[in-house]
Amino acid sequence: MGLMHSRVITREAPIRRWNPMPRYFFNIRDGYDLDEDEEGIELPDIEAARAEALATVEELRDQLTDAGNIELEITDEEGRRLLTVPFFRGSHRGRR
Repeated sequence: MGLMHSRVITREAPIRRWNPMPRYFFNIRDGYDLDEDEEGIELPDIEAARAEALATVEELRDQLTDAGNIELEITDEEGRRLLTVPFFRGSHRGRR
């Protein structure tokens, strides 16, 4: 065996840090009542969660007869409220 074949080259494998996407929960609040999202969804960031919430509200808004007090609350895995999206109807539609 020549010198090149007996030589062992060792390289450390790159350290991969596992950074899972954050999980966001979309709870529906109707006044004092809260319907909690038990599963949540993994999304890259709060902006993606906001876009998901807006799309959900838009989709559900027309199915509700009285959405005046209903809000979609986005919380993180620790239960911290990050954002609230109201289900406004009529003249309130589109307000932030």
